[in-house]
Amino acid sequence: MTPFNIAYDAYLKYCKNGVLKLSSYLDRITIFNSFICPIFATTNIEDITKEDLKNWQTGLDKYSYKYKSKIRGFMFNFLKFCEYEYGIVNQLKFVWAFSKDKYKKKTKFNIYSENEYLRLMAKIDNLEDKTIFNLLYLCQLRKGELCALTWNDYLKNKKFLDVNKTFSRVNNYVDETAIKSYESKIINYYITGKVVYILQTPKSANSLRQVALPKSSIDLLDALYKEHKQRDNFSVNDFIFGKQNSFLKYSTLTNRFEKYQKRARLKKIRLHDLRHSGVSYLINSYSGEFSKNSLHLAYVIAERIGDTVEQVLLTYGHLFGDEQLNLINDIDI
Repeated sequence: MTPFNIAYDAYLKYCKNGVLKLSSYLDRITIFNSFICPIFATTNIEDITKEDLKNWQTGLDKYSYKYKSKIRGFMFNFLKFCEYEYGIVNQLKFVWAFSKDKYKKKTKFNIYSENEYLRLMAKIDNLEDKTIFNLLYLCQLRKGELCALTWNDYLKNKKFLDVNKTFSRVNNYVDETAIKSYESKIINYYITGKVVYILQTPKSANSLRQVALPKSSIDLLDALYKEHKQRDNFSVNDFIFGKQNSFLKYSTLTNRFEKYQKRARLKKIRLHDLRHSGVSYLINSYSGEFSKNSLHLAYVIAERIGDTVEQVLLTYGHLFGDEQLNLINDIDI
């Protein structure tokens, strides 16, 4: 017989050996500790039945489709590992996955228009914050990429930002031992209470990129650099945002955004929606040679924001206009 705990330890070792990034590894541990181990920790893998898994899965119904599917996916991956490692049939294969209403229309983004972005910026009287929200909107950076920027990423070529690393935040991390075992594979890590911020390379090669800067971004970065150069012990390896020898935490970034939203009397949107707002602005403003070619425009945007063309079309396809009307003009015979 194969005790769950023995199989789980072997599974974590497998995940750690180059299969997962540290942030994903810690996230997996958190999910297992919260939803899987409390139910199956004292069980042998061979004794976990289809009925047991159906009952366990039913207990996840109160969560969102995305979250409960993530939990199920982790359990499925673990049982698949057990199938390969110990020859134990993965009983979760015989339990229906959660269903999603495929006819439900995708919710439109809650974004800021160009005018709303300008209203937001007009209420910001702090140079660092002006630079932050300028980059989030006009350069479509993810918050982890923004917080990970150092001056060296700008000064190498002042027309571009070199996006080469990102912060990932993991809540309720288990212990520092798991992190230390990954030290050779990450750049650094910072523990704040029960939260760990992990500085590492991005998850995909697409996210490694050079982002061309508009003039307003260059002007703001130059002014901020002039300020930072006056600091004692200044280094080009300092983070651009946050206090010296520290970095800007996600909670601080969100609090500042909410403060300026209230000042400008704007509708409330998520911080990540500034990225969506910026992409929408790009699509609506693009006037290049291929502005009428949706596929080429999607490629240009994908390269800029660090996504695949497929993901850009999936996420922003509804913003490219109704090409069907142009299509029928060509096929009407």
